[in-house]
Amino acid sequence: RGKGRQALAGRHCRRRPILTFRALAACLKCFQIWNHGMSGRAVFMLLLSLLAVFVVWMAVEPHDRADWMLENALVLLAVVALIITRRWFVFSNQAYLLIFAFLALHELGSHYTYSLVPYEQALRKLFGFSLDQLMGWERNQFDRLVHLAYGLLLTMPLFEFCRRAAGLGRAWAYLFATTII
Repeated sequence: RGKGRQALAGRHCRRRPILTFRALAACLKCFQIWNHGMSGRAVFMLLLSLLAVFVVWMAVEPHDRADWMLENALVLLAVVALIITRRWFVFSNQAYLLIFAFLALHELGSHYTYSLVPYEQALRKLFGFSLDQLMGWERNQFDRLVHLAYGLLLTMPLFEFCRRAAGLGRAWAYLFATTII
């Protein structure tokens, strides 16, 4: 069974990993434009549109369709919650960027399943080095790397929420946000 999964993962690895990472980099480069005159609503709509395109792209031949659908139910709930609560609570543009980066990483992980994401091949092709070899790892560490990124990406939005919605001071908001993560 293990060899079959690896062979199936290899089929996906040849097709899409570099394009996926390049698409994320292109999205971040496009996002730099918002800082020069785009309204908060326009930034939110741009990020929502980019995420929708990315979700549709990742919907094409996921490794396990049932898992992909289950994991994307959470993404759908998060996006709906952000849209509904936007009337009462608006995050900063930077916080929205971090939230949508979190959702995009989650989408990437759900497409391949976290343990089969071909980050190693992408790093070799883009930067010419092997992170696994450099760190002495023998298994795919994407799940661990992405969980670290989740914490880093969601701390600022939680900090903003604690400051503005709960009325906590800076120190308490930071402590509460990092404790939640």
